Amino acid sequence: MSRQKLSRLAARVGAAVVVTFTCAVVARAQGFFVFIAAPSAFSFSFSLPPGGVSGCVTPIAGIPNQLIGEDTTPGTCGVGEVSLLRINGTFLGWVGLESPLSAAITSDFSGSPGTHIVFIDLAHTTKIEVCTADSYRVHNKSTITHTGVVDLWY
Repeated sequence: MSRQKLSRLAARVGAAVVVTFTCAVVARAQGFFVFIAAPSAFSFSFSLPPGGVSGCVTPIAGIPNQLIGEDTTPGTCGVGEVSLLRINGTFLGWVGLESPLSAAITSDFSGSPGTHIVFIDLAHTTKIEVCTADSYRVHNKSTITHTGVVDLWY
């Protein structure tokens, strides 16, 4: 990398740091504090035989989580998503959209294993469901193997 490009990069990074601290100081002076953080993500792939379930996945408690599931099985692929809340040791709460063809809003809260959260395939046979009061899992209720990916942003 050339000296000129490094100098330009250093100037931009410095400016970003100054802007961040300025925003924090101004916000603090107004009686509240703004914390700017990059989102984090967790992703896993699944391949589940008929009736199969994935392992339990535990989202972060006390902060908003965005859960997106995609079924990549040919002929029945789809996607569903929910905003997810975990109340530690008590329940998961969510609101979002089921996968098409008959897409609809999904919302509820539960700590009971097996409670439906969101369908992620067109046939509505692959779903994300409550695993424990603190976690979720993918469940294939189809008669064929389903594959896909689940992303969790927090």
